[in-house]
Amino acid sequence: MRVLLMVLGVILAILGCVGEEYETADMDIPADEVVLEGDIVVGTWEVVEVTRGEDIGNTGTVYVFNGDGTMSSSSGVLTIEGTYVTVTDTLDMVLGGLEFQALFSFEDSRLIYEIVNGDQVFAMERI
Repeated sequence: MRVLLMVLGVILAILGCVGEEYETADMDIPADEVVLEGDIVVGTWEVVEVTRGEDIGNTGTVYVFNGDGTMSSSSGVLTIEGTYVTVTDTLDMVLGGLEFQALFSFEDSRLIYEIVNGDQVFAMERI
């Protein structure tokens, strides 16, 4: 029952990030055209603080951004896989089949992750 509630919470968090007014960037970019060399978000990041919005189980969630444009998000036993592309200060992502965007910046060594058309901002630290 606990796992079911956690899965439902993660799905609701992802769905909450996607608004009806959201317009996605072209996500059909062939993998050989995506240049992610030196991508500053590549690595494993853990949400250590929700700085804006409600924390609905986000603290402790781990995001992995790979250099080949693949990514995953995991919380407990649930892992969702997807893809991403960085465009200036924006992450265009397809995660669990849902398309969404997040603005990113850095404060000291923290990755600040602000969901576009959402009300949540996360602070992540590299692990």
